[in-house]
Amino acid sequence: MSLTCSEPLTYTLPGSPCGCVWPLQVKLCISIAIYKFFPLVSKLAKEIAASVLLNRNQVRILGADATTQQLEKTTVLINLVPQGVKFDDTTAFLIYKKFWQREILNDASTFGAYEVLYVHYPGYRH
Repeated sequence: MSLTCSEPLTYTLPGSPCGCVWPLQVKLCISIAIYKFFPLVSKLAKEIAASVLLNRNQVRILGADATTQQLEKTTVLINLVPQGVKFDDTTAFLIYKKFWQREILNDASTFGAYEVLYVHYPGYRH
């Protein structure tokens, strides 16, 4: 059987029953050129996972692009995938805070300074 998850949903984690889940979506602008970034994709995912207390397989780097105004900067799209159907509101809020308070990517020597462009959680229902 084929399963299609429509935006903003994404696929479950490997090893989980097939399905669609609500990811927490993040967009960062990091201070390295895109050609230097691609070999570091796995390291970025690992650092984010450690910073927000997730497993490495819960961090998906979806894409990266050179910023149009500054070629030495790269924008990165990231999905943080919950273990279940969605993150509970407390966990989503704590992850949100860590990004906005710049409590991730503590090793500036690798990724340079970074800017959080957005943190969005479509699974949050108030």
